[in-house]
Amino acid sequence: MVGLSLIGVDTSRALAYGVLYHVTQILPVIVLGGFYALWGRVGRVRLEELEQVTVEAPGRKN
Repeated sequence: MVGLSLIGVDTSRALAYGVLYHVTQILPVIVLGGFYALWGRVGRVRLEELEQVTVEAPGRKN
């Protein structure tokens, strides 16, 4: 806001631009991060199950 005010932009317009810029830059990152966090958790659970099966498999005798 201060930077835009230095070049003659109204304070209200500078504030509006600053808020809009931050929302468009931060909101997608939060949404995608949440999606990948949830998706990653499911992936980790499946990997843990696979690790348990892999660890148990060599101990079996056929």
